[in-house]
Amino acid sequence: MNSLNGNKNTLAVVLNITLAVVLSLLLFANSMTKDLTHDEQMYCTAGYLTTRGELIYRDFSYVAQLPWHPLVLAAVYKFTGTMHYLLFGRLLSVVCEIGILICIAGICKSVLRRFSVWSAVFALAGVMIYAMNPFVIYASGYAWNHSMVILCVLGSLWLFLSMDFARLNFHRLCAIGALLAVA
Repeated sequence: MNSLNGNKNTLAVVLNITLAVVLSLLLFANSMTKDLTHDEQMYCTAGYLTTRGELIYRDFSYVAQLPWHPLVLAAVYKFTGTMHYLLFGRLLSVVCEIGILICIAGICKSVLRRFSVWSAVFALAGVMIYAMNPFVIYASGYAWNHSMVILCVLGSLWLFLSMDFARLNFHRLCAIGALLAVA
């Protein structure tokens, strides 16, 4: 009986990993086939100007949301030394989308931790529902801040749901607050 349960868990892990790889490749392909939008120009330009040492709101106008996304883009541009700003902006979006898939699976596993096989089934279903949503297909892959915001919210939800309420962890609460502040 224990061997059968172990085989089910192994199969569930293999299915989750296979699905994650396939969906990651589809998200990447989706991001590379989209036309350029004016919002991407705004985010990538703000990130580029920030890497040159210019300050948001003082040296150039940035009339969108809070400047977290251009600051993250600036860090990516500076760290990698790239001159392919749109490509790396879109790759950041794809990485955030993959993180969203991991968070959805992690939330399902946290909520249903007592039912290992069912948690894997619901994790697969949740990931598929998210990845095949027409609005997600439309918005994912652009160098926008949407993916980063959703990742921060889902990451904080995952941290909250996996928290042990019998003993509060101050660092975990600070991480949740920081993620929600960035979102």
